[in-house]
Amino acid sequence: MPQLSGFDMSSQLLQIRPDIPIVMTSGYVRPEDQERALHMGLRDLILKPDTMEQLSRTLDQLFEADPAASKHASL
Repeated sequence: MPQLSGFDMSSQLLQIRPDIPIVMTSGYVRPEDQERALHMGLRDLILKPDTMEQLSRTLDQLFEADPAASKHASL
């Protein structure tokens, strides 16, 4: 994203909709990135390239734990 980092965009989204579940992917995830994501309220930070398999598991867990989250996914 040329204008915003994933963290910046997530922060802005959470200011508008604090209840929206956000899962972010990145090609480089440092331990401090994981901590930052957790502190911000992101649901998960997934390392690429295993994104599709991990994303599928993460979303399954998210929707099982919070059925209302599936409503947000369809918006």
